[in-house]
Amino acid sequence: MIADINEEGAKATADKIAQDENTLVVKMNVASQDDWKQTVEATLGKWGRVDTVVNNAGTSYPNKVRGNVIQLRSWEDGN
Repeated sequence: MIADINEEGAKATADKIAQDENTLVVKMNVASQDDWKQTVEATLGKWGRVDTVVNNAGTSYPNKVRGNVIQLRSWEDGN
């Protein structure tokens, strides 16, 4: 599973690292709750489960994240 707001970039990454046709590419904005829902549904539809999630979007929330929990409003606002 490769999810990125830049779908063409995600496809290029998949082409570089995929060793078979079992790679799923999804256009996703990590700040969008709807995109998260659609990405999880696509993942469950393909594999039936989610094993690991790595959010490497390059955004930080200083002093906002406590115990790996962030409020949805803060996530959506980018604060």
